[in-house]
Amino acid sequence: MIILGINTATFNTAVAAVDTKKNRVIWERHWPSDYNEAEKTLPAVSEAIDKIRELKMQPQEIFAVDGPGSFTGLRIGVTIANTLAWAADIKIFSCGTFRYLAEALESGSKTYTPKNTALLLRAGGENIALMMPSAGHNRNRDTYRLIPSAKLAPLLQNKRALKYVLADLKPEERKKIKLPPGIRFLPLNKIAGFGKTLLSLAKLKLPRQTVIKPAYLQPPKITLSKKPKF
Repeated sequence: MIILGINTATFNTAVAAVDTKKNRVIWERHWPSDYNEAEKTLPAVSEAIDKIRELKMQPQEIFAVDGPGSFTGLRIGVTIANTLAWAADIKIFSCGTFRYLAEALESGSKTYTPKNTALLLRAGGENIALMMPSAGHNRNRDTYRLIPSAKLAPLLQNKRALKYVLADLKPEERKKIKLPPGIRFLPLNKIAGFGKTLLSLAKLKLPRQTVIKPAYLQPPKITLSKKPKF
């Protein structure tokens, strides 16, 4: 099974092609998101497809991380994934950002696990979305909580099993958040890459669909034009 995957939900945007039969990553590229998904994602997808065709194969399924994430990034990634699936008449499947990070964490190391690591996403302004440690794949977008970043340290203070926080934040954003003694941020390079994580996700019984929708922590804030309509 050849799967083409797209992730525009996290700080590192990524595109990968994997072969589940041989359990290998065929092609992968990732880069720090700088709100440039519209410029970089589609060319990367084109390169991935070219690599698949060089092997005389075709994508048989499409995968995308469906959020939460930035409004623009998710819209672009999910739109590309849906369009490819429709054009090729193949199925598409997805998972939420929290579940993706938990799988990447579990696939990357046995030291840092979903049982001792909290997951954290930006949520706009001074707010963050926090998911506390749980048993592996039980994480989903319904179990997080939105809190002000200033309340994070007191909330984590007495969590005995908690050792790390995996924060999908830029370095400058991390500096604004304080953690209690004994708990530290886990570097993003300690988790598995997108391709390896995609291979792991492909083994799960995630539902296959014909179209997916982006999920947001909060409704997108769209500013209406003040210019007269006529």
